[in-house]
Amino acid sequence: MLCHDGDLKDLKRQGLAAEEKFDGTRVKIVKKNGVVTLINRHGIDYTHRLTELVDVAKAIKGEFTIDTEAVFVNPVTKEVEFTPCQGLPDSGKRQKALCYSGLG
Repeated sequence: MLCHDGDLKDLKRQGLAAEEKFDGTRVKIVKKNGVVTLINRHGIDYTHRLTELVDVAKAIKGEFTIDTEAVFVNPVTKEVEFTPCQGLPDSGKRQKALCYSGLG
């Protein structure tokens, strides 16, 4: 299906659902036997890179898998940025991450 130009009134049509698209990195959050693992779309382990998401996942009861988009919010500008996703995975630098549009 191709996209077509529209306007604000198109978003008010009955039965239409839309949301803002944030650019981040896709991540699968898996909690099994109390252990949380974060894996990106290429199978790279992001568990130590996105510790803030690990902490939140540990606080949720039960076992689950969430396929989601992790986006980063610049603490100064409050804008969503993609650049921190491209940093070195083992830099030891704690990232501020927000899960967006996660589906369990």
